[in-house]
Amino acid sequence: MMMTLLIEKRIKAFSIDASLATIGFLIALQISNTNFILGRILLFTTFLGVYVLPYFSATGQSLGKRFQQIRVVKMDGTKAGSVRLIIRSLTLIVTSIVSAGIYIVVATLFKNKEDELWHDKLFQTKVIMINEKKNEV
Repeated sequence: MMMTLLIEKRIKAFSIDASLATIGFLIALQISNTNFILGRILLFTTFLGVYVLPYFSATGQSLGKRFQQIRVVKMDGTKAGSVRLIIRSLTLIVTSIVSAGIYIVVATLFKNKEDELWHDKLFQTKVIMINEKKNEV
């Protein structure tokens, strides 16, 4: 089975976000050894900065999705609300942690022809590719 460009972009976006979160978490845990409160504040801030706050921005994209030029929208193509995006993101994170990180690999094996994964169906969303470049006049 050949991987489509959209699935490849989704995996890369997930990897970028997870890498940013991991770096922040590792720094926070190291700081916690000397300053427990500051470490916990940094841990919480990292989580919010990577997995929650981006969905309240004008684009509604995580940093990984911005780099990969993809966006999550409702099935009808309209903008997905922030709450839906956050809960969807948290579901993806929890599933990935519980599966020891192999969820994203396994999920891509069971995608449908529209490249939808189970969490897309659950939250009635889809991922689309976007083009950020403006048309020149």
